[in-house]
Formats: sequence, structure tokens, C-alpha cells
Amino acid sequence: MQIIDPHLHLFNLHLGAYSWLREENPPNWPDKSRIHRDFSESDLSLGAGLRLAGYVHVEAGFDNQVSWREVDWLEQEASLPLRSVGHLDITLPTAKFAESLKQLIQRESVVGVRHIFDDVVSELTQHPNTHPNLAQLAADNLHFELQFNTQIARDCAVVKGLIEALPQLHFVLNHAGFCPLDQDSAAYEASLAGLRNLSKLSNLSVKSSGFEMLNRAFKPASAAQLTGQLCELFGDSRVMLASNFPLITLSRSYSDFWTQMIEALQAEDLPVERLIYDTAKRIYRFD
Repeated sequence: MQIIDPHLHLFNLHLGAYSWLREENPPNWPDKSRIHRDFSESDLSLGAGLRLAGYVHVEAGFDNQVSWREVDWLEQEASLPLRSVGHLDITLPTAKFAESLKQLIQRESVVGVRHIFDDVVSELTQHPNTHPNLAQLAADNLHFELQFNTQIARDCAVVKGLIEALPQLHFVLNHAGFCPLDQDSAAYEASLAGLRNLSKLSNLSVKSSGFEMLNRAFKPASAAQLTGQLCELFGDSRVMLASNFPLITLSRSYSDFWTQMIEALQAEDLPVERLIYDTAKRIYRFD
């Protein structure tokens, strides 16, 4: 069975900055030191019967001022089919943004840009440069990756407004909007309400991933149930399962994640090949 992993990170601590990995900086995870090391394509091993057919590298804070340095390193090292999502500050003056974007799109693997929203959703979405810069992404045939907490209704509302205002741009929501897996919790209900509202936008896709950031001991069955809920909301042609490697290794090995999740998706009678290969292949343009 073939897999395209649509969300992972590789690290080269000698070349890159990765300030978020330093002990003194957030996130303040007690086990963060376990991933404070180099990770390369050789670490992406899978179990019997599974083959990694390609992967999408999402910017990891290598150099947020000159983000194409990270892409240059990745493209030099990659042996598998690679697509890259680079970092760009969407509030940059439009001329500076266009100049930086020009550098990124000269790199063959680049298909999109990410600027993490998290706790500054309103500040970023309402900045006067944001809309024209995102429109430039669409003009250059790139997409934009969103990362924010869908439990917060006001943030969902302003993000929805932004997406509606840019129908020509495709957006991809990272980590299912940090929806928790406890279906009996108020947080789950709040996040699901936000996801339900966002799912009405045809130019938005979602990655089911990042479970380990909320619960290191998450159950694959619960993650598969959330994936099924996302399929109900968005349609399975807009949902992708992703590993978030190497953060997933804070919970279990890369190989175990894919083996366990495929088994759990099959138990839920979900369209496994579409979730682990087909949709990622189309959205990230693996030819």
C-alpha cells in the first residue's frame, strides 16, 4: 500500500535555527528534548506492505527570514518525491512579499506557503497586507496552509471571512484545527462546531494529524473516528491523514503510526487509499 505523507518536518540543527526546539522557548513540553536532533529522510521507515511514495515537508523554522534556504537543503538531500511548503510572513509589504515569493517559487518542490496563525488570528487576518499577499499566492498557483485552534469561535469567523474573500486561493487546515479526540468534552464540541462552519468552504481542505500534540497516548481508534467525522463534514476528497513527524515520535514510531492508523481507518470502513495517498497526491501535485 502506498502512502504520501502530507505533513512532516526534517531537521538539520547545524544549518537551521529552529528556535522553537530550544528548551527555553515555547512550546514548553517536558519531553521536547527528544526531538532536538537531526531528522532526515532515512528516518521515515515503514512496516511491511507499506511504501512511502512521497512526502510534503512543511516549514519548520529553519530560517524564517530566508526560508528558501530550508528548501534548498531539502531538495539537495531528497531521494523520494518531495513537495515543500515554505514560510512567508503574509504581513510583509507587498513588494517585499513578492520578492521573497519569487525566490521560493524558483525551487521546484514548492507548492505552498505557511504562516502560523495560532494566537494571533485577528492580527494577521486583518492586517492590510494580508489579502493582497494571499491573492499573489493564488496568482502564482500556490496554496496557503492555516494553523489555528478551531475551538475559538471568533477566530473561526474571521478565518472563514478571509477564505471566502479569496475564492481563487486554496487553503489547507493543519492538524484538524487542534480538535481534541475526547468526543464527550466541551472542547471537542466547540472545535467540531468551528470545523462544521469551515467545511462549507469548497476551497479549504484539512489534514487529520497532530494528535500527539494534544495527547501523547492518543488511541488510533479515536483518531480514526475524528478522521471519519472530518470526511462527513468536508467530504473524503478534502481530507488527508498525516504524521506530523518527528513530533509523532513523542507518542510512537513513524512506522507504528501508519500501521496502527491504517488498521483503525479500515475498522471504521473509511476510504483508506484516498486518505493516505490519493487526496495528497492531487492537492500537492505529485505527478
